[in-house]
Amino acid sequence: MPLFDVYPLYEVTPVKAKGVYVYGADRKKYLDLYGGHAVISIGHQNPVYNRRLKKQISRIGFYSNAIQNPLQNQLADEIEAQSGCNGYQMFMCSSGAEANENALKLASFHTGKSKIVAFKNAFHGRTSAAVAATDTPKIIAPLNAQQEVVFLDFGDEKGLSETLSKGDVCAVIIEAIQGVGGLDMPTEKFMKQVEKSCRENDTCLIADEVQSGFGRSGKFFAFFSFLFGLSFFLQMNSMEESGRPFVWRYAWRITIMGIIGLIHHAFWRGDILSIYAPLGFILLPMRKLSNKWILTIGILLAINLPSLLMQLPGLIEHLTSTTPPPPPPSGPPPGPDPSQAFFKNVYQSDIWTMMKNNIISIGEKFDFQFGSGRIYVTLGFFLLGMYSGRKGWFAMSAEELKPIFKKIKNKSGWLVLVTLIGGLGIYGLNEGFKLGWESSPVVGIIFGTLFNLNNASLVVFYVTGITLLMNRKFWQNLLYPLAPIGKMALTSYLLQTALGLVLFFGFGFGLVGVTPPWLNWLIAIAFFIVQAFFCKWWFKQFYFGPVEWLWRTATYFKIQPFRKK
Repeated sequence: MPLFDVYPLYEVTPVKAKGVYVYGADRKKYLDLYGGHAVISIGHQNPVYNRRLKKQISRIGFYSNAIQNPLQNQLADEIEAQSGCNGYQMFMCSSGAEANENALKLASFHTGKSKIVAFKNAFHGRTSAAVAATDTPKIIAPLNAQQEVVFLDFGDEKGLSETLSKGDVCAVIIEAIQGVGGLDMPTEKFMKQVEKSCRENDTCLIADEVQSGFGRSGKFFAFFSFLFGLSFFLQMNSMEESGRPFVWRYAWRITIMGIIGLIHHAFWRGDILSIYAPLGFILLPMRKLSNKWILTIGILLAINLPSLLMQLPGLIEHLTSTTPPPPPPSGPPPGPDPSQAFFKNVYQSDIWTMMKNNIISIGEKFDFQFGSGRIYVTLGFFLLGMYSGRKGWFAMSAEELKPIFKKIKNKSGWLVLVTLIGGLGIYGLNEGFKLGWESSPVVGIIFGTLFNLNNASLVVFYVTGITLLMNRKFWQNLLYPLAPIGKMALTSYLLQTALGLVLFFGFGFGLVGVTPPWLNWLIAIAFFIVQAFFCKWWFKQFYFGPVEWLWRTATYFKIQPFRKK
């Protein structure tokens, strides 16, 4: 009997697995980033898992919920301790779809209503009500379509309020991060508004959990932001000293950079130029501020103060509210691996489909920038870079600069150490004594403050430390050969994207997920070394890198000299 054709299958047949790798019948070794819908994300052949499973199977493999099962109670107690959801009941089931189905049924029982509010691009499962709340018409049968579901745009506060105000909605079901829909993430403001609207309209809120990846602190994006602010000052100072108009020329130059960034974004979503360009315009009015104000605003933005201030209303509401927060969803994420749709659109589609999806996703980039606070940190280091230029630090001799930067380096180094110890202390106490701090908004803000201070001070430590090293003969000889890459940074940046497209994307060699991490590191290092030699050769023949020449020519509306005679 043939198996029912449910999903398109990959040409991989695993025969064994160990740790983070699976081994196919083709004798290939695969890095397993899938983990069977994250069911086995603890790693294959985990010794504790294997030992407990074998021990239990040797006693009794299965029985129904009609009998006493102390193991379920143990699991429930452990989840309660780790999640901090005290005082709630737990319903155990075998799939995310089953969890959502029962949550929707309980909401209908509780409210006496039947209508559901879900969001476009959502995925909640393939069972009756869950699939009706899933924004994928092709998997909804006429039987499922009888369910009343209103689909709203992700982030539509007005539409949500108007829909709930009618009083006929039993539940709002939402993913904190839309997985199958393309890794879309709502703003914190919207999530709080959803909870508030549900409370005000006697509507149950169902938070459908989707696994997401680990965040990255992003030290080097801030490092480059510092350099951008410094270059802004140097351009402004040079043009004003020569009597040339600065504002309109700089504005046009930044506009061109933004256009280059948007074109680059169409090929790679991680483009940073499309973020730098709009922030670059903010520097124009801020250049009129005094050094004191530039430094103060720069520091406050660099430590991500705006994001922390935005959390205060929620903290105050939490501290003054007498209603306990809703319990987190249970069960594994429903449906296929959350990143499959994103993976298919970006890495396995043709180039035009990929570009279309990337262009459409430009708003998601800014949602992330504001939601994470990274855009504030970027602008903060723009200002700190401009401040350093005004102080003339990088124009000083090594003897003049050393005591200033050494003092800053030492202070920032101590701040890195203190905030790191503070953060680790909070984590250690919470884990060791099961204090449940992970669910405390107060501790969350304290931990977030330490995290932001650590990031900002670490960037300052990098800048001052590397600058001091560059005043030593040994490090000058070691690092100056990389200077040509810096002079051709934009071209080099775009060439790295071109290499990634050719090697890893579906319309190229399609090596994503095929090459092991160590080989990817070797490829990156080898290509960087090749770029260093190429840039050195290039500047023997030409005055500018090719993209830099086009940028400069467009900026001045005049063909710039290119080839050296």
